[in-house]
Amino acid sequence: MTALGDCYDQVVFLQQAVQRAVRANDAMGLWDLVRDAQGVMGARGSALNLDGSWVTPVPDWLHRQDRPSGRVFGFESRELQPPEHVLGVPFTNGWVAFWDKPAMFTAGDARLAETLGDLISATEEAMRARAERILAEVAENERATAARIWRRVVPETLQLPRHYAVTSLLRPAREVGGDFLASYGDWIVIGDVSGKGVPAALFTGMFVSNMVLAVEHDDVGEALARSLHGYLEDAEMFASVAALKFHPDGRFQYLNMGHPPIYIRRASGAVETLKATAPPLGTFRLPGYPLREGRLQAGDLLCLYTDGLSEAERETPGGTELFGLARLEAVLHGQVTREGTFREIMRQLRGWTITDDFTLALVQYNPEAA
Repeated sequence: MTALGDCYDQVVFLQQAVQRAVRANDAMGLWDLVRDAQGVMGARGSALNLDGSWVTPVPDWLHRQDRPSGRVFGFESRELQPPEHVLGVPFTNGWVAFWDKPAMFTAGDARLAETLGDLISATEEAMRARAERILAEVAENERATAARIWRRVVPETLQLPRHYAVTSLLRPAREVGGDFLASYGDWIVIGDVSGKGVPAALFTGMFVSNMVLAVEHDDVGEALARSLHGYLEDAEMFASVAALKFHPDGRFQYLNMGHPPIYIRRASGAVETLKATAPPLGTFRLPGYPLREGRLQAGDLLCLYTDGLSEAERETPGGTELFGLARLEAVLHGQVTREGTFREIMRQLRGWTITDDFTLALVQYNPEAA
């Protein structure tokens, strides 16, 4: 009758344990189940080990025990004397121990412990999956928020002076990126901060906000260097920047701080390049950053881009091939209109993998259209 009563108590306990396990949110909730199982067995001590660590403090003799490979009804120790009656039962990622029962632990006690271990294991796995899902949802929300803020900082549309039209695209490699493209009155600025993701995006925001003031200075480059060089140097990062100021008569002034060459496609079909006039920001500073001058005639086109375009890649039998600048120059030679040039560049990129932030801006001077 005693054994039958014990069996009944164990069945009732397990029924309740399943419902409690579903509601458990942490390891202490699982430990409560072990402690209540201790009462059902009539033991005076119990402990729960998860992933190699005890959930609560345990006696020294138990602390020195390794996880058993199967159920055991006692431990032998030459240094510390464990209680006479001990029950240890392993389960996935842990084990439970019960001790100090007035009588020997029974096979029924072991089955209860094994069932409880399986329940704990399943519950812990469910809790881990739930935690991972919550973390993923939080991370996704943070990414969406960061992308929304970044897009507010780096607008998708540009406003250029009269007589100038622009077609542009800015596509970060991740939710946010280190490329920036913005207009400030008569100025258009394109840049690329080294790296990707949030660190680069932080500097992107700093560039965009500082450019508002920098374009008011006679030396735009010196104003940028004074504001940002130290931050980039401390972060062991750098940034390439190209800034151009347009005038209604087709004249423009430009500064190229380590940025890829700016292309001019003349209405005649000839292609010219405006190479770097200063080192990238964050490398070393110059005493001054004088602006160079150029002039556009009606129909001339400026091509601004970041290295996400030239470094697009694809696999060939001979290895990895880069898109390069020669293909871009060929497109510029073969097209006349701004829209046609943009479409052809994007068509040429099909089948290529863009691994970095990608920015492209085509600016055409057309005073007759105004």
